[in-house]
Amino acid sequence: MWKAALELESLAYEKKVVLDTKLPESCMLCSSGEDLLRIVSSLLENALKYEPEGGRVLLSLVCEKKNAVLSVQNFGSSIAEQDLPHVFDRFYRSDKSRGSKDGSFGLGLAITREMTERLGGKITARSSREEGTIFTVSFRI
Repeated sequence: MWKAALELESLAYEKKVVLDTKLPESCMLCSSGEDLLRIVSSLLENALKYEPEGGRVLLSLVCEKKNAVLSVQNFGSSIAEQDLPHVFDRFYRSDKSRGSKDGSFGLGLAITREMTERLGGKITARSSREEGTIFTVSFRI
């Protein structure tokens, strides 16, 4: 997870976004390294893309009883309530006006969900104006 954060640090710097991490060494995930790296990178990249300049993105990991819970939160943008159930659908884009001009086609979160499920995990999203958007991935440990 540190690797994903380090790889995207330059994007955060360009956007003047603070990329915070809370990754305790006492909590480890034993999983396919490449797939886990892709999941974390995809969620971080998405959070950085939609976080306004000067904002903050948080990557955190918490170990609970039998689960490791990874969260990526951006604080400055939210997803509309009617769009939230569809964020993991292929080709779904909540911001229709952007089209594919920014180089994305609405596949990133769908692929991230598929990778998460292939590793036996579960991914969810919640969003509000007060707390921004939080993507949470849970894996059994």
